[in-house]
Amino acid sequence: MKKFLAATMFTVALVGLVMAEERSVVIKSVDTGKGTITVVKGAAAAKGKGKGKGKGKADPGDPETLTVAKDVKVNKGMFDKDAKKFVTGDAIEKGLMNEMFSNIGDKGINATITVADEDDKDGKFKKGEVTSIVTKGGKKAAN
Repeated sequence: MKKFLAATMFTVALVGLVMAEERSVVIKSVDTGKGTITVVKGAAAAKGKGKGKGKGKADPGDPETLTVAKDVKVNKGMFDKDAKKFVTGDAIEKGLMNEMFSNIGDKGINATITVADEDDKDGKFKKGEVTSIVTKGGKKAAN
């Protein structure tokens, strides 16, 4: 019984360390000089989490400007047919300095971002900063 309680407390402690919020968004602009991105809700989030819920046009809401952490991880996302979900792929060369972020069209770039819920104890990021960006699109390479 003591081992079970210890394991439960350890698990709860670990979950507390990795608190973050994932959001489905459309990136409308990137300002690398200020270290910010401007986003609106992604189509799935605006319609009610996808899978047929919320028919018709989605209201993405007002644009929101978010601060990006210095060490933000920027990756390509791809749809894994086997797992039937989007997974994180290769890192995007030059991160937010990549040309894809300087030439964003009217439709924007679909992405999943991770926003820190609290300051990192090592000082890598602060509460409210974007710590990870995974662009959506692309498919898993055929084996």
